[in-house]
Amino acid sequence: MSMVEQPHSTFHAFHAMLLWSLVGALGAPSSGWPTFETDCGPQLFQTHMGRHKQTRQTQLGGWQQHAYFVGASHKTGTEMLHNIMRRAFDILGGMDSCNYAGGGGPLTSKAPRHQDCHLHPARIRFTHHTSGDDVRELRGLTAGAGGFRGVMMIRDPLDMIVSSYVYHHRGAEATTELGVNMTEMNPERGIPEMANRMFDVISTMVDAYKVRKPDMMAVRFETITSSSQSFNRTVQEIVRFMFRDEITEKQRQAILDDAVNEDLNRGDENGLAFQEHPRERPDAVNAFNHTNDDEEMVETRKYLPLVKPHIYAEILRQRVLCVSHLGGCAGMGTLEISAVFLFLGNRGYECLQAPYFAGAQLAHFAEQGVVQTIFGPPGLLLYGVKSVVIHLNFSQQAFDWVDLGRVLDKWQLSWDEFVDACMLAGTEYCLTYPYLNLSTFQPQQQQAPRFNFDAAVYIIKQAPLINWMQTFPTDEMRTDHVEGYCICKVLVQNSPVLHLQDHAIRPLGACKPGGTPPAVPQDFSSIMGQKLPPRLYYLMLHGIISHKLPQALAKGEWTDKSQPLVDTHEFRSLLADLQEYRQVALGLVAQHLHRSFHQKKILCAAASKAFWEPSAIRQAFGSDASLPPEARVIQPAIVQGLRWRISGSAVKAEMQRQGVSKVDFSFCLNWHSHEFESDGPLMQGITDQGAPSFDGDLLSLTLGDAAEGTCADSVVCDHHAHPIQRLVKTSDAMYLRNALVHFIVLEKLDLISNEEKLLHFENTPSVLTEPCLTALELMKFGQLTGDPFEVAESSKPFPQEIKYPSSSTLAASDRDKVCGTLLLCRVMSLVPMRLKNVMWDSDVDFDLAAFHALVRALKRTLRQLVEGALAHVLLPDLQRVKILPKGFMSATPLKDSYPNTPAELPTFMLPRACMGILVRYFLEYQGTAESFKTDVTKRFPCCAQAIEDLQLAFTFWQDLKRCVDTVADPLGAEDLSEDMRKASEILQSQRQKLGI
Repeated sequence: MSMVEQPHSTFHAFHAMLLWSLVGALGAPSSGWPTFETDCGPQLFQTHMGRHKQTRQTQLGGWQQHAYFVGASHKTGTEMLHNIMRRAFDILGGMDSCNYAGGGGPLTSKAPRHQDCHLHPARIRFTHHTSGDDVRELRGLTAGAGGFRGVMMIRDPLDMIVSSYVYHHRGAEATTELGVNMTEMNPERGIPEMANRMFDVISTMVDAYKVRKPDMMAVRFETITSSSQSFNRTVQEIVRFMFRDEITEKQRQAILDDAVNEDLNRGDENGLAFQEHPRERPDAVNAFNHTNDDEEMVETRKYLPLVKPHIYAEILRQRVLCVSHLGGCAGMGTLEISAVFLFLGNRGYECLQAPYFAGAQLAHFAEQGVVQTIFGPPGLLLYGVKSVVIHLNFSQQAFDWVDLGRVLDKWQLSWDEFVDACMLAGTEYCLTYPYLNLSTFQPQQQQAPRFNFDAAVYIIKQAPLINWMQTFPTDEMRTDHVEGYCICKVLVQNSPVLHLQDHAIRPLGACKPGGTPPAVPQDFSSIMGQKLPPRLYYLMLHGIISHKLPQALAKGEWTDKSQPLVDTHEFRSLLADLQEYRQVALGLVAQHLHRSFHQKKILCAAASKAFWEPSAIRQAFGSDASLPPEARVIQPAIVQGLRWRISGSAVKAEMQRQGVSKVDFSFCLNWHSHEFESDGPLMQGITDQGAPSFDGDLLSLTLGDAAEGTCADSVVCDHHAHPIQRLVKTSDAMYLRNALVHFIVLEKLDLISNEEKLLHFENTPSVLTEPCLTALELMKFGQLTGDPFEVAESSKPFPQEIKYPSSSTLAASDRDKVCGTLLLCRVMSLVPMRLKNVMWDSDVDFDLAAFHALVRALKRTLRQLVEGALAHVLLPDLQRVKILPKGFMSATPLKDSYPNTPAELPTFMLPRACMGILVRYFLEYQGTAESFKTDVTKRFPCCAQAIEDLQLAFTFWQDLKRCVDTVADPLGAEDLSEDMRKASEILQSQRQKLGI
């Protein structure tokens, strides 16, 4: 069974916070790498660069005009990366290089071994202890001297610890700070000690990783060493990133051919090395074998749980930051939790969405013996879970776990004391006890005051938590802390879960083994909100709708405070405009709930007090009357809609008339257009009082077949029937429901009505229907334009380095081309692309990042509207859930028919902007038609079918232009229609030039 946690719950970060609260912030490690003063470094470097500019300006060109920075960290493949780049610079004729702190050796064969970059600031630099400070410093120093390009190696921090221990335990570099006395330590002692010593190395690596963009690329050790094919591909990416088109193809190939000598899967057993001159450099680190035995690594990894808990937890936090280095368009797309749920369900996995918090639900399942193992953060221990798997390493067939009993034994705490100590440490809901920061509780070797969890353990052993609540200097401070501790304690002990005994949603009642479940406070609803009806919980548990709408109705808060990648005036305006759709979605659900939900006041944080505004407004729990007068609220919009009555015979006849096999927006719009013109059955009685419906007789017949034994559980599980038989049993009812949901959504979007037809899709491919609808919605809100975006606040202008155009300063002669290009890129970025499972190797476009902030906000709202419509259809009769097929909203493309998906209802998945970036490259390409196809493949190696996807994007543009021209007059979109006409001329000219 797979458990999916609600992504934007107010408890979303609680587990992570409990993890860090459990172990506390880290004290200073027992040893660390030395730091170096750089008082004279910048001046020397600038003088050096200036001298080059004055005396060698004519000599520097191509790749030599940049500074280069190669960084690694201990046991991340330092020598491999060093030697790859040394071979590259030697082939290119690089002469001078330096290294930070004189360590690691030069990156060019001609340079002296110990040449410190702060004393001799060469353009080619290497460090074997990458830090964010070095990256930031070099970025500042080279800002006016051609900039710099860099590459760094990263690795799973836990593997770094294990590898370092195995390496030094066998005697390698035994006199270094990391290796001293390590040969005498067995794994029980050595792994915890190595974790202490490596902590500083890991921290500086992660800091550098966080600030690397846009000048540096990161290479994962696990990727480059996985196979020779991965090694070749990664080296190609490094060379492309570092040298772009500034070296010849012959030089590029020579670098790639020479680099294979550093491939672990091809190299000899003595490890990586430049060993041509071992006698001249007997101190060279390459004299050691830097590889480790795989079996010894696996065996040693078992001792990681012995690492001190506070050290281990902080390393896990660092690990999350760097191990999440995934491919695709970085920062361009978001995978919704609902998509994961539906993806797993479509693959046949049994999934359950926790009604509130996944941790509490998992604790109940573990107690009932439903699950054998729980995977998650150590914060799950607070629910009373006996053990938690916190890390899975599939490649090594190993896992790490934390045991509650051992944690309690280590600190000699009871379970109640353990929970109280974690709350003193601070969580998302309660502040850290202020006296924990006193120097009395800090380790002697610690330089600056930092939190120490041992202090929380010490304090809680001296007296109960309630006693410490009396020691605050002011009543205001005491009130703030006490309220937070109370809320946190209630959430840990009484989070509502699905109880298996009676299948009811009620508090967990977490307590120590054999103890009495704690009482539920009388004001429990002020924390959790109103209890929802079982029917709505049922839809949530099965993943049919997400948590957002039910949570807003229960709690009276719409919490959506995610900050966009680029904050613009247009983004803030759109958030306010989307309130109406949110009210409609809430109304579709609330209409079938108790009257108390019909006029529920909901504080809309996303539209009134969002990330850019102070967080002073908070809805007072439980009382609508306590809302401050300046707060903006929304309420469910419950209005009488059109009475759609969908019959099976009508759906079949219309599908046959249109020649389609799937119900989607295009089908419903064309059906409505045809029926409106002919005053057909679909329009008869459409304004009568009553709820929309679909053919009840057909539905009863379908469910009756299931009851007679056709399928044990539901209609859709009769997989062994002939496809035509399954179509008769399930598809008719499914098509009816799908058509009804689509009509309700289109009605609420004002795209169809009983009085006029506004839009119809004639030849629009089904895969482009949703992008087209998204574009039209942006048009309705005035956000589909080619005008440059405006800053959200005049005091926070866009960075000057990106040279972003401004409408106020844009020359009239350039306006059509600039705005036309922006419009083309924005519109076609709505079309999905086929991407390989490799890193996106291209610049991220600033304008597209700003545009897709709007697209994300809109698509989330549209998806919520679809969920509201679906709930509106299902809530009156939950038997209708049985006709939902697996993957009914799964947006994962089918392998054999990309980009088609198994989704039967609109998904409005959040897109990536990759197509827009490709379109910009196409529009700005200056080469010949013959060279374009080759160049586009080299420039975008992550694109599986770049040319074919471009052609699909062009089709989308043409179809959207037709739609805009159709609605331009009734919707007042004449300006957009004219802008698209001008943009089409730019596009057509380039298409003719490149023959696409």
